[in-house]
Parts: sequence; C-alpha cells; structure tokens
Amino acid sequence: QWAIKRGCPKPIAHQLARLTDVLRIATQMPGTSSGVKAARTIAKRFHNHPLCFFMRDQHGLIASLKCRGSQHNTVKSKELPNELTGARDFRAFGFDPKAIAHAAHHGLPIVLVEGEADWAMTQAALNLQGGGIALGAWNNRTMTALASHLADAIPESTKPHVYVFPDEDGKEHSITKTAALAAVTALLRTGAHVHLVTVPE
Repeated sequence: QWAIKRGCPKPIAHQLARLTDVLRIATQMPGTSSGVKAARTIAKRFHNHPLCFFMRDQHGLIASLKCRGSQHNTVKSKELPNELTGARDFRAFGFDPKAIAHAAHHGLPIVLVEGEADWAMTQAALNLQGGGIALGAWNNRTMTALASHLADAIPESTKPHVYVFPDEDGKEHSITKTAALAAVTALLRTGAHVHLVTVPE
C-alpha cells in the first residue's frame, strides 16, 4: 500500500514484498537473542514507521536500518543511531558485491538512485524485467561514494551498462548535479557504459 500510494504500479508494488532488504517491522522483525536490543530500539523509535530498509556497507554486510513513516503526521524517515549499529563510513541500499559482479558478467543493468524509496521500487521493477541490480545512495551527498565503491566492485573487462539517476530535488540541485557528475567520472574509469538519466518532475 505504501508504494501504491506513491503512484507505483501494482505489479512493481507487489514485488516489494519479495525484496530481502525490505521488511515490515510488525511482522518480520527478527526475534533472536542477539537482536533483542535492536528490536526493542526499533519498536520504540519506529512505531509509526513500519516499513524498514536495510543499508549495507561496502562488503555487502548489513550496516544499519532506515524506516519510513506511514502517516502524514509522522517524520518521513528515521535511522538507527550509530551507537547501536556501530558507525560506518559508507552505507547504501542494496549494495552487494556478489550481485554487482553477477550483473556485470551477465550484461544486466546496474542502476544508481538516491534514497530508499527509489531504490526499492527500481529493484522491484528490475526483478520484473528479468534482472539487474539497483543501488540506493543514502542521500544526494553520498552518491559519489556509492559510485566509487561500485567501481571497485565491477569486475575488470566486463563493461556493464550503469544508469545514474540523480535526485531532481530543487533544494539541493547544485549538490545533486556535482555528485552525479563525480559518480559518472568514477564509473567511466572502469570502462563501464555510463548513462546519466534525468527524469522531469
């Protein structure tokens, strides 16, 4: 319902339930003893933010969790505090070096977007179309770091097609443009075919 309310087509919205890095806090939160502290924190902090997205580090390990609100009177999104998760220099949505290598070797598209919402819906759409991997920058300012780690993860001589979709946010337009161009530059050095895509509002 969250995706449908955002104007997402139903077939793509239904694919969201199959994404392993998206969970519904009320029904899918792990209950293992090692996760009790995290689970309690999440339940307390995010009771009005039931849809959660894992963020991964450059090794593909889960680094944090970001949750989205379902009501108009709640904060749009919240993230777990660093003192609980452990501070990390890099985190992004969907970052999995093995999946990146698989996509590059098999000629599947690699798509860079900004934010958890665009990442989840792009990955769902790619799954419907037969494969590929979407990667979501934590925010506009981290698009360059995401592209740099992606460049490190792309196997030599594969030359995949990489699509960069900068966030068309008027409030941070200059930051977005600079980050997107830096991302393209970093990826071109790998020999990838890089496409900078802008979508009209």
